[in-house]
Amino acid sequence: MQRMQEAQPEIERLQSKYKGKDDERSRMMMAQEMQKVYTKYDIHPFGSILVTFIQLPIMMGVYYATMRAAAVVYGTFFGMPLSETPIAAFTSFGSGDVQWGPMIVYVLMIIFQIISLQLPKWLKKYDDKKNNVKQKKYLKQENGMANTMNTTMYFSTALIAVMYLSWPIAMSFYWLVSSVIRSIQSLFLHFVIMDKDKTKKK
Repeated sequence: MQRMQEAQPEIERLQSKYKGKDDERSRMMMAQEMQKVYTKYDIHPFGSILVTFIQLPIMMGVYYATMRAAAVVYGTFFGMPLSETPIAAFTSFGSGDVQWGPMIVYVLMIIFQIISLQLPKWLKKYDDKKNNVKQKKYLKQENGMANTMNTTMYFSTALIAVMYLSWPIAMSFYWLVSSVIRSIQSLFLHFVIMDKDKTKKK
């Protein structure tokens, strides 16, 4: 995703170059030139989809591991049972003992999941604003790849949110920490690694 943001100006130039050309030869040439851009930036277009599918069996493995772990079954975190489920906490509304801990962890998990997925796009917008880069209107309308990526990201977030409602809060902790680490990694890549690469190129 970070490399896709770097390659976006070249992808947009190709979209502009072949705008309105729907013949087979133009489509083939655009596909070839697009593949060269992907190769140049070491981008694998279906990588994000593959990662999503790889995560599912890992999530299931972690789920069954946590369900059998004594630290989860009998353990607590700040007085909150790790075996508690978010849906049980939400249904505690109206009772005398509302379980705020699992609800807060669950909501934070969803928030940081969205932040970690959207952060590369926000950083790109920040760079464009900083460098006074203006995107043409027709490129905004035609950028179907970005729309597909956004749909995939929101779908995976919604899937996790639904699944984790009935799973132990330990799983929400796992995903929350993963999302925070991914966000820190994106910031590090953007402000440290990429800045060094830009300095070397200059």
